[in-house]
Amino acid sequence: MRQFLLALVALLLALPALASVTRGATTTNASLTGTVSNADGNFSHTVDSGTTLTLLTVCLEGLEIVNPTPVWDSATANETFTLVHDNGLQADNGDVRCYAYGLVSPTAKTAQIDLDWNGSALQVCIHAVNYAGTETSSVAAATNFLSEDVNATPSGSMVHASAGTAGNALVMFGCAIGGDMDPATQSAGTTFNEIFDGATGTDTTSDASYWYGDLGNQAPSAITVDWAGNDENSSIFIEIVAASGGSSTIPVIMHHRNVNND
Repeated sequence: MRQFLLALVALLLALPALASVTRGATTTNASLTGTVSNADGNFSHTVDSGTTLTLLTVCLEGLEIVNPTPVWDSATANETFTLVHDNGLQADNGDVRCYAYGLVSPTAKTAQIDLDWNGSALQVCIHAVNYAGTETSSVAAATNFLSEDVNATPSGSMVHASAGTAGNALVMFGCAIGGDMDPATQSAGTTFNEIFDGATGTDTTSDASYWYGDLGNQAPSAITVDWAGNDENSSIFIEIVAASGGSSTIPVIMHHRNVNND
């Protein structure tokens, strides 16, 4: 019996362990307001040691597109982000558009994310978050786009079907015109970890609010989001995939760096 138990323990120890997705110490928010056309949105960010995925999210108000693909530290590392999802160009300057980009195994340092767009954006909200313990073979392996909700006419509610897998982290981010946009209603048993809440005001034409949060290692079937405001809005729901073997952690004490250009 003793030999059997020892053999069983050895077998269990030999099985690959599912890594736990953890959020890094540093997140960065940059918000540019006013009419910004063909703008340079470069901003400083710190990639923490041990980061396996940096997720970059961009929300723009108005008729604009991100161009070209964002780059991490073009002066030295010159690592290009990969588009995870773009939820589409809106009809007029009162609408919002959201992008998500990923970069696996980025060089750990403090440097610039090079980001540009064209068009006549009324406001641009940018956020970069580091994660560890994710798949690293590609951005496609490390992220799954789950759902989007785009409302070009006033709406105060969104529904996101997750279809997520237990053990993976889920991210929801979005932008709304005017007012606050905290998620007020969530699926039973889930709690958003709010990473950034950029409630900037109530102007329904040129004052966008931005929200980013995650659900660590949870996989609800759906999330209902009720915005405090009732206007055009846009959001994206993404799953961050845990590595199939091993583990990786980085500190979870978080601070923000805010860049505001009016």
